[in-house]
Amino acid sequence: LLQANTSLETYRENARQNDTGSKAMAEELKNAMLLAGLTDVEGEGITVTLKDSTQEVDPTKDVSSYILHDSDLRTIVNELKSADAEAISINGERVIFSTEIRCVGPTIIINGNKYVPPFEIKAIGNADMLSAALNLKGGIVDQLKSLYGFDIIISKAANLSVEKYNGIVSFKHAKIIE
Repeated sequence: LLQANTSLETYRENARQNDTGSKAMAEELKNAMLLAGLTDVEGEGITVTLKDSTQEVDPTKDVSSYILHDSDLRTIVNELKSADAEAISINGERVIFSTEIRCVGPTIIINGNKYVPPFEIKAIGNADMLSAALNLKGGIVDQLKSLYGFDIIISKAANLSVEKYNGIVSFKHAKIIE
């Protein structure tokens, strides 16, 4: 990891020089970091706030149906991705290719960190499209609200910030094919 960080810093320093090749290299690095989720970004988007249900528990239904689960968050993230979200975070955790969203007891682990409701999901993209994707009749938000009374608020924003992924990105098994 130390070697990777040193190499990256050397690459960045070379890219800061003023010649044409270095400028192209700097632009390529900037785009790669953007795609990998390693830079802070801002733009139009939506914020989705989710809280566990406050509805009285129906004795014919499973009690665990009234709390948010990892599958609910993953479904929302997938809907946002399918609506062309360009950057997504959950409670400040940037969602990247390796992000795990899983239940462990009463908590949900995201990027190795434990969280409990409320959850705040930010997504950058066309706010109307992102909102419409989540508000489909019979879709995930409709189901969570109507079946179990979850408190879900979707708000559009002209300018929203999503912070970069702050964890370590590494590959132990995958290698570039030469």
